[in-house]
Amino acid sequence: AERRYGHALRLYEKLTGKDTMETAIALNRLGWHLKVRGKYSAADTLYRRSLAIREKHKGPRSMEVLVALSNLAENCRHLKKHTESDCIMARVAFLRTLHHVKPAAPDGASAKVQGPKVWQVFEDGAWKDVPAEVAQALGRTFQ
Repeated sequence: AERRYGHALRLYEKLTGKDTMETAIALNRLGWHLKVRGKYSAADTLYRRSLAIREKHKGPRSMEVLVALSNLAENCRHLKKHTESDCIMARVAFLRTLHHVKPAAPDGASAKVQGPKVWQVFEDGAWKDVPAEVAQALGRTFQ
């Protein structure tokens, strides 16, 4: 299966280009296959390439980016990159709220500042504290 996914990726790159949504989908599929086989480092590279293409073509707040971020965050957990995974998941939480995948926050905001070092995001129906790194990763998404 890994060879077939790799072959499909090479075909998409050759036929449509290395920077197309078709290639991004093929990268994501091969990344998923590598992840389930425990090849997390190889999957990480593919997930990041897929994410970059999706952000370029669909914008940083698209559903396509939400899918890529979710996969990358899960893979980061396997690589023991917990802080990075938490940052990515905070962005995922924002996009889920934006696209109504999860319930919206009661006041309509998806994130808020509680003080100079305390930030919160709305996820799973409740406000949750997040570390400062998450605030940096999310940037302007906070209200």
